[in-house]
Amino acid sequence: MIAGFSLSAACGFRIFLPLLCVSAALNYGYVTPLSHIAWLATREALTVLSIATIVELVAFYIPIIDNFLDTLAAPLSIVAGTLIMGTVLDDVDPIYRWTIGIMAGGGPALLTQSTTSAIRLTSTSLSGGGVNFLVATLESIFGVGIVGLVLYSPTLALILVCILLCAMAVILFKSVKFIKRNFSNRQPINQCNFQNSTASNISSSSKFCFHCGVAVSNSDLFCFMCGRNIN
Repeated sequence: MIAGFSLSAACGFRIFLPLLCVSAALNYGYVTPLSHIAWLATREALTVLSIATIVELVAFYIPIIDNFLDTLAAPLSIVAGTLIMGTVLDDVDPIYRWTIGIMAGGGPALLTQSTTSAIRLTSTSLSGGGVNFLVATLESIFGVGIVGLVLYSPTLALILVCILLCAMAVILFKSVKFIKRNFSNRQPINQCNFQNSTASNISSSSKFCFHCGVAVSNSDLFCFMCGRNIN
């Protein structure tokens, strides 16, 4: 369960990488395959997850696509985190297994994924996406690092993941405040604003005839409508 919690948190950084590690552990006999995750123990699943992991790692370095993938990553990370947590709860009733999986697996995955999405959105608003590759690199480092640490020492991985989740909760809170503050200050250009702007421009470059009320240029001496002297 300790390893499942840490790997679930890693799903928020990279969705398919932790699933690939679980599939590899099942295929090479490090973990006994259970009936509800038997499909992960197949060579086909290992091959597909390997390709998906490579594609995911590369795709987040492509501008625009990285922000689009963030919209898909939130629900997928919850599913991946829940699935991983469910694989380690083999002696638990299915109802409790997947309930715990959603809370202890999907929850950490959603927190890390939401934080990285907020950081990427902040980076995009400040740099136009110019430094998003740094965010993608850090995500990959954290994702690979957590998986490697779980294989080395699950207990140490759990401690560091708990610290990381607390830090990410603070970062997410500050990022959301920054995004709301900056985007709420932007005034949309609507029809009323356009009309007011047009009217102010007209009034600054023209004057009105006192006799018929038609707007004329400041350089005109006679009204083109009534023909009377404006001055």
